[in-house]
Amino acid sequence: MPSVSEFVQCDPRNYTRGRGGNPVNTVVVHYTGTNASAHNNLLYFSRNSAGASAHYFIDRDGTLCQSVSESDTAWHAGSWQTNQHSVGIECVSAGEDFTEAQVATLGELVRDLMARYGIPEGSVIRHYDVTGKLCPAPYVDAAKWEALHARITGGSSEGSAPSAPASEVPEGCRNPAQSILLHDGDFGPLTVKYVQRRLRAAGYYPSGRYVIDGDFGYYTKRALQQYLRYACGTYDRACDGDFGYYSVCALQRHLADAGCYWKAGYGVCDVDGSWGSLTTVGIQRAVNAGVL
Repeated sequence: MPSVSEFVQCDPRNYTRGRGGNPVNTVVVHYTGTNASAHNNLLYFSRNSAGASAHYFIDRDGTLCQSVSESDTAWHAGSWQTNQHSVGIECVSAGEDFTEAQVATLGELVRDLMARYGIPEGSVIRHYDVTGKLCPAPYVDAAKWEALHARITGGSSEGSAPSAPASEVPEGCRNPAQSILLHDGDFGPLTVKYVQRRLRAAGYYPSGRYVIDGDFGYYTKRALQQYLRYACGTYDRACDGDFGYYSVCALQRHLADAGCYWKAGYGVCDVDGSWGSLTTVGIQRAVNAGVL
């Protein structure tokens, strides 16, 4: 853990005491978007009702400052669920790349958090990965983030995590690197947001009407039905936003056809209309492989 040079307690109007019993399992990297120093950020969030906060600030010279205790919930990610499970780190930058000193301190802090909380590389993410906000702006570019991610986590690529051994991957199936989503079977807001983005890219979730919000609600379900019907040909019923048995079967067929719906040691999973964790893992594989 790098030494914290200054801790100025954030104003109580900007954070929540405790974490509601939730474990820390994520690190979210941000940029401040201004030239204000880490010290000045501490003063600002300690004196004003900003409706936002972060646990740590890293100055351009690598100085580490703290505003919120790790045991408390900072308001930084734009998602209450993510906030309760994460540590938010702001690097001082008005849009330029982080300095070498910043990257060194960021890496030391991130690796310490990973070790103390058992956080996998794939759960060290950007603010952009939570809400789509262009933060940290210098690293919204996928290649730049991948390089930075590898440096600060000590890994070889963004979100890399152990994949199933090649011998356990059925012939013709995909086991993509977990560069975007962990194959954890949790159909949470982050996975839903990537599904929404892929549906938008395919023309089924228009930006003028629908929001990338991580909510698997009526419009997202209907858009997914339309995608499965018109783009994949696995769904032949009404696109009514009611994602029931036939819709799940269609989704599973598409995932199986794409080589993403399988269980190590057992081969391709059954198309049974029951959306369990293996179906979600299939979605996560498909997102990572670029086939959803």
